[in-house]
Amino acid sequence: RPRVPTHPNRWQGCSMGDPGSTLLATWRQLVDEGKAHFREGEFEKAVDYYSRALDLIPDPGLLSNRAAAYLRLFDFNAARQDASRVLWSDPRCTRCYLQRAKACKGLNLYADALRDFREVLKNPGSTELDSMF
Repeated sequence: RPRVPTHPNRWQGCSMGDPGSTLLATWRQLVDEGKAHFREGEFEKAVDYYSRALDLIPDPGLLSNRAAAYLRLFDFNAARQDASRVLWSDPRCTRCYLQRAKACKGLNLYADALRDFREVLKNPGSTELDSMF
């Protein structure tokens, strides 16, 4: 049984006969479908495709994408959970602080939202600042 990478880039250079190359191809197709549905405003479908891809290969960037889709669906608990999972592994993810802050605001957890908004403001070069206002 092949070992599943923690990040899809670790499969680069696999031969076509490698089970990982099929896994990676499926994962990329699911991610692309999820992104397409997100762009079209079909957020339920985006969550579905992102979730299926995450079942194959856990990826923090994809968790952040799914958190964004959950925010658009006003599923603040799920968005908060996904953003928190990313921040647990990468505490420098400004985008996830912003996502979690928005989710906390939607849940009326204003102190938590303020804490996360402050984390975003600590990184003045972040492109996420533009989306706050």
